[in-house]
Amino acid sequence: MRFTAFTFALRLSPAEEQAVRRHAGAARFSYNQGLALLNEAYQAHKQDLTVKVPYSGFDLINAFNAWKRSPAAGQAADGTPGLPWRNEVLAQVFEEALVDLGRGVKGFFDARKQGGARKRGFPTFKKRGRTKESFRVRNKKAEVRIEADHIRLPRLGALRVWESTRRLRRMLRLGPDGQARAKVLFATVSQTAGRWYLRINVEAAALHPAMQHPAQAAAPAMGIDRGLHTFAVGATATGEEVLRETAPKPLAQKLRVLRRASRRLARKEKKPSKRRAKARRRLARLHAKVARIRSAFVHTLSSRVVKTHAHVALEDLHVAGMLKNRSLARSISDAAWSGFASQVVYKGAWRNCQVTLVDRFYPSSKKCHRCGYTLQELPLSQRVFECPECGLVCDRDTNAAANCALFAEQKHAAVKQMEAKNARGGEGSGCILGDAVKPAPVRRERWTPSRGYPTSGKDGVGMNVNAL
Repeated sequence: MRFTAFTFALRLSPAEEQAVRRHAGAARFSYNQGLALLNEAYQAHKQDLTVKVPYSGFDLINAFNAWKRSPAAGQAADGTPGLPWRNEVLAQVFEEALVDLGRGVKGFFDARKQGGARKRGFPTFKKRGRTKESFRVRNKKAEVRIEADHIRLPRLGALRVWESTRRLRRMLRLGPDGQARAKVLFATVSQTAGRWYLRINVEAAALHPAMQHPAQAAAPAMGIDRGLHTFAVGATATGEEVLRETAPKPLAQKLRVLRRASRRLARKEKKPSKRRAKARRRLARLHAKVARIRSAFVHTLSSRVVKTHAHVALEDLHVAGMLKNRSLARSISDAAWSGFASQVVYKGAWRNCQVTLVDRFYPSSKKCHRCGYTLQELPLSQRVFECPECGLVCDRDTNAAANCALFAEQKHAAVKQMEAKNARGGEGSGCILGDAVKPAPVRRERWTPSRGYPTSGKDGVGMNVNAL
């Protein structure tokens, strides 16, 4: 089973675009109102501890439904209390926006519990014109229908699309056994750079065995070294180069045009004006084009890698830390290293391709893949690797990729040896060791008389309880 998505550009009439904007505005309204209800309940909770604060998405939906039918939400033309226009949009739009708010609140508290350098802020109110217009519709009763040139959504009707829906319709078609290969989970309508898109998320069956790599005991690995000069260089453990791709670098190519468009927008000082809105749309379209070029390149390369190789080794780069380097941050972001790695991982799972993450502290560039000699220093300006021990002379990136492949094959052999030892009744019998699974952190507990653990010190702090 796998999860995937299909994105289509919409061809909306003026009336359809108005209806879509109404639903997107309703999602933003319910999100803001749910956040206001949460803040009010929290202030009341500080005065009276019996007041329940709606933190979860389910509680927020109940609180919003009670509010939209109360006199505080307004009054209809016939005198009925409640939100007057609540029946003009689909009720799921309100609920899905509140579910997103609940996830944001949960993520904030989870980040505070876990600690660490990476923090997450509390959800804030969404302002019209400053946030992305979008809403989501669940496919509860098969109400989302895919046709040849349009997609039908509840309450909105048939929305025409530019792209062909044939591939998605074939997946949803019933087979000889009466079962479909996929089912639609939900549909998301969003606006990007002035254009509306429809994203269909589906749960699909696993790929056909003919499209997957056969199960092999020890498939030869291909190591991939990512860089700025050359995006990806692939090589085997013997040093044979099998891949070399240069990134298109769309941001660097469009940087001059983007700067000119940004200056034009900055000169439009009067904010509520048509000329300023036109300049914003022009700048947004340029940024969207850069993102599309980068995404198309990364998707194409990652798909080719997992299709042609059964074992891939990637360096576990700390990209977030590298982005703190201001001189290289723009180039690293334009290269999309993280996006390429994540796509190789999940696409490899689809095609039974084994992906090994090489430790980020492994000296892949300084180490000779032939004899194992490690250099003390290797400046970035030196693009050729020369080994003083065995006399090997090769490209720096090719040598790093070969070391990654060698690391993956050695790790795979060590895992197989450990599994064989466990199968014979070793201490770790029954454990499943994965390639990308890191050891669990040491669990530290304070000693108490009820546990009876042997202590090392006054209170036993620092004892590895899992090892006893």
